[in-house]
Amino acid sequence: MAHTITRDARGFQGQVGYKAETTYGTAATVDTFLPAVLPIGLAPRIGVLESQARVPGYISVPVKRNIHYDAGGEGALTFELTRADMVELVQWAMSDAPTSAAQGGTAAYLHTFEFNAAAAAHSIDAASFTIQTGVPMSAGGVEPFTFAGCTCTSWEVGCESDGIATVTFNVDAQSAIHTTDLATPTYPATHVPFTWRSEPVIKRAGSALAGVRTAKFTVDNGLVTDRHLWDGTGKPARPKLNGSPAAQLELEIEPSDLTLTYDDWATNTGRAWIMEFVGAEAATGYDYTFRVTIADGYIQGEPPTVTGDELLTHSLTILANDNGTDPLYTVEVISLETSV
Repeated sequence: MAHTITRDARGFQGQVGYKAETTYGTAATVDTFLPAVLPIGLAPRIGVLESQARVPGYISVPVKRNIHYDAGGEGALTFELTRADMVELVQWAMSDAPTSAAQGGTAAYLHTFEFNAAAAAHSIDAASFTIQTGVPMSAGGVEPFTFAGCTCTSWEVGCESDGIATVTFNVDAQSAIHTTDLATPTYPATHVPFTWRSEPVIKRAGSALAGVRTAKFTVDNGLVTDRHLWDGTGKPARPKLNGSPAAQLELEIEPSDLTLTYDDWATNTGRAWIMEFVGAEAATGYDYTFRVTIADGYIQGEPPTVTGDELLTHSLTILANDNGTDPLYTVEVISLETSV
């Protein structure tokens, strides 16, 4: 087939595009593109059924009798966490349509996503994208791989000191083909990332926790992806909620007040925890914001220990608790986007 885009052969010339699917597994034409943080990990997965039938006179099993088939794809995609162009990705990762509301009559909108199956704010059927990746070849042509039925099995967002915040999505695809031409990308002019300089804060019970060095929020969506049904398609069925989804906040801190950390761990006391990035003013009185809230979080792990000459640090893991009332976690985005 003919590919319409030619670039130089270096790896950073790869591209990622995506589009929400109307029907799970039916490929859509991708029309949204974001600069990716390398490496682009999503790759085809080839399935092999090895024939065990033996032929007299052959020393070994003839491999030409093996059945090779499209087994979809898997891998991670990482993007910078930007103040715009994130809401569709969050909706896909959470399988949740947000509530969106203008703030104070301004152009700023608050989009609220809740992971809460009991309140029907989270679907047991995983949301799906068509995702296309472009892989540069040595001659300059960019070869396309188009993945349909892409679900987000887990994801994480975090930021290192003096770094740019990133969000990583682990993807499982129902099918992967190489016959659809590469889409011509148009990249957004709104690409402004959140960073460690974007007033990040971790809040415990409504107050900022002192001494936080690094923070990372991670989610396991609790999906079963290997639903092999006799449905006449020969492909895995749509992933569904299975087992126990989990969300947690991982922190490295300089301990200063054990009543805010150790005592909660020792008494198994739940608190509300927030990870927040705040950017420039989006509209009068409202700033670009990306906020994750764990309504009922419990510290897991060990008490701080003395290990050497360096300034003492302590690792904490706050596990989100399903208390039957609050969402397991909530993501709030304030931006100029009016809807997903």
